[in-house]
Amino acid sequence: MVEKNVMELSENIIVKRNDFLKMGYSLSIQEQRIILCCVSQIDSREKATPNDEFVVSVQQIHDIFGDEKKSHMYRGLREAVDRLGNRWIVKRSDDSQRVTKLRWVWKIQYHHDKGEITLNFSRDVLDYLSDISKTFTKYKLSDVSNFKCMYCSSFTRCNGFN
Repeated sequence: MVEKNVMELSENIIVKRNDFLKMGYSLSIQEQRIILCCVSQIDSREKATPNDEFVVSVQQIHDIFGDEKKSHMYRGLREAVDRLGNRWIVKRSDDSQRVTKLRWVWKIQYHHDKGEITLNFSRDVLDYLSDISKTFTKYKLSDVSNFKCMYCSSFTRCNGFN
């Protein structure tokens, strides 16, 4: 995957199927930033595969969200990478009788020497982020760059941030 500069990345569009927005998940602010930067690299009109790698650098995250010292951000993002491999998305049936749990990623790497994160979304999650033609929500990554707490992304999920 070709790394985009910060201006290009911050103008990327995040697109998610609306039924994905109704699912339950909890991510730290650093985990959300990694996920959002990677989701913004998906062409939602095309089918993405679990082999597609998405790369984001600590420098890019710092430049887009920039509310922490860079040295603190390195540590926080390393810890977020460790946690993301164990995070679940919970999907409940309409009658709440069936609960399905989906992993965000099937592979995630932190490259210490480059300060880069490479992740591969799980197949189940990609179904909600790619090959989308109707009932979706979209917004620019720059629209959420000022969000400073983990609960702010719930606003975009609950309010159909079109």
